[in-house]
Amino acid sequence: MSQPAPPTALSRNAQRKLNRKQRKTEKKALARQELQTLVTQLSTTAPDVPSHHLQGKTGRSKAARRGIHIPTHLNTRQNQFMNASPKQRQVIQVLEELEREQRLLHRPHLSKRAFIPVDCHGDLDPKEYEEGCCSTEAGHHEQHTDIRTLSVSFRSRELSTFAMTLIPIVDHGTVTSLDLSRNNLWALPNLAPLSGLTSLNLARNWFEEIPGSISQLSRLVLLDVTRNMLSGPSLHLDKLCKSLSHLKIVDLRFNTKCNKQSLCVHLNALFSDKVEIRMTVPWFEGKVQPKGAYVGNSAAERDATLLRSQLEPWSTTALRRRLVADFGQVPTNPATNLRSEVMQQLLNCYVEEGFMQQQQLSSTASTGSAPSSSSSSSSSSSSSSSSASPTPIASPTVSSTDSSTAPPTASSIASSTASSSASSSASTSSTAANFETTASGRRLVRVQGTPVSATILEKILAEIQLWSSTGDFSGKTRERPSIQASSYMILHSPDHMLRLGSNRAGKALDKFKRHEKIWTYAMEALEEVDSNFAARVTALAVTHNFTGSPHIDKQNTGPFYGMALGNFKDGTGGVRVECSARVVCETNTKHRLGKVDGRYPHWVAPYEREDNEGDGGCDRYSLIYYRTSGAIDPIGGAIFRVPTT
Repeated sequence: MSQPAPPTALSRNAQRKLNRKQRKTEKKALARQELQTLVTQLSTTAPDVPSHHLQGKTGRSKAARRGIHIPTHLNTRQNQFMNASPKQRQVIQVLEELEREQRLLHRPHLSKRAFIPVDCHGDLDPKEYEEGCCSTEAGHHEQHTDIRTLSVSFRSRELSTFAMTLIPIVDHGTVTSLDLSRNNLWALPNLAPLSGLTSLNLARNWFEEIPGSISQLSRLVLLDVTRNMLSGPSLHLDKLCKSLSHLKIVDLRFNTKCNKQSLCVHLNALFSDKVEIRMTVPWFEGKVQPKGAYVGNSAAERDATLLRSQLEPWSTTALRRRLVADFGQVPTNPATNLRSEVMQQLLNCYVEEGFMQQQQLSSTASTGSAPSSSSSSSSSSSSSSSSASPTPIASPTVSSTDSSTAPPTASSIASSTASSSASSSASTSSTAANFETTASGRRLVRVQGTPVSATILEKILAEIQLWSSTGDFSGKTRERPSIQASSYMILHSPDHMLRLGSNRAGKALDKFKRHEKIWTYAMEALEEVDSNFAARVTALAVTHNFTGSPHIDKQNTGPFYGMALGNFKDGTGGVRVECSARVVCETNTKHRLGKVDGRYPHWVAPYEREDNEGDGGCDRYSLIYYRTSGAIDPIGGAIFRVPTT
């Protein structure tokens, strides 16, 4: 019998690679074991609190398929009140009364907020604009046909299914335009009988892919599938256009999963000049916003004392809703009114009510972009003409960044109407620049956080000062550079690290080991105040000299707790959060733990040294406890205690 061949010996280089691979595998396994041990030692195993179902587009889609009624009006404050706990509802009622007092001073007809008209997706629904737009487009395409024009509309009928028997015409081949928009459709039947159809409107439905039966419409010229649930892989437009030789326009705008620049380039290259593809592309590299659309590249470059900066974190949709609900304005059309125009209109409303105070900044003067005298006089006259003036926000001078020269980074809607919108936004850019030097004068109320024991505070302060002195997370090495701070570090909970990839988990664990005392003492402080929240924390942000930076924590799944330490004056340097359109609350976190919902715009209030005659600078250290995973807490109010005026 032949003997088996002996194994070939590995070369020296191959053996080294194999050894490195084995050591790396062992290191990952060891790190995971350490994480599991930390989870066992530190976790109090409190389960996630079940949350109310948030009615986003996915939730509304499921509700539509189950036959559940979807409201066509939105009352944001009412939803927040329903989401809140009984204790927080008292806080919301107090804030609502403050907001109502300020609103009625200038808009007595708005004793209650106006309802926001929305479609089945929950999107702002300016019907009067779209109806005029659709009728114009339909007429334009019908005049190119030789057959008799016959339009059939099932618009806004709340249809969940569509059948050919619904069309009250014997000869279906004579129908040239079919409108099925604003329904709850996600599938279509056999469309072969509609052989003469040239225009099909499926806007504002629940289609996740373009129905295959559309390929039977050989004369189709216009296909409108705006505001559905389409995604790039589900389009199959190349197969569709092969059977539709007359197709000229495919409107894909406002499909949130179908908005990539790469997809737009691919479709335009695929169809060349044969078919016009309309898409909404919010951002792509190199895209330039019209002046006035955004201020600053990030929150770190925005002066938190300016109202424009405080409003910047809101999405354009939220700004549109505010114009309708809080100021009684006519809904703006997303296809023609871009963000710069919406922001301009909203700031004009604040000027009319006297909530903005003009101030000149040295950085503005140096760039020669001072506001015009005409607009300055109009602003001051509107402020002086108000019967009652709201309480202004008193704040010391803080350093600001000249946002007028910073290139914008976010982008607006890219559509066939972009050229007309650009010209209109250019005409308002000169007046919009004035608001970049206008301070906020909204009503300011205050809340005191819960005091923390002095013993724990001393331990925390000693550890944070030691961390800050190393400079490991300052300058270019600090985490979250979009926030203005001298140093910024994020520690993940051991339980959360287990959910990260192996490489990220290993790095997070190494950082946790180096600064475990900060985590331990910080959690002791939080357990004194809210042990249930402490058991659910997934991350801890440690900062030094966090300044201003109005922003929204979009990744958070609930509110956060904040605490500040240092030699700054008590009552300053708190967390300010927008509670409503006209009310801002400052939570005092000096040696206290304050609870705030970071899913509202918030920033750090100005602060200064406690003893102005002492040596050295002003130091403000802070801890932010938050969650980015687990059950989502429904958004209620921005604060959790009744404020004082």
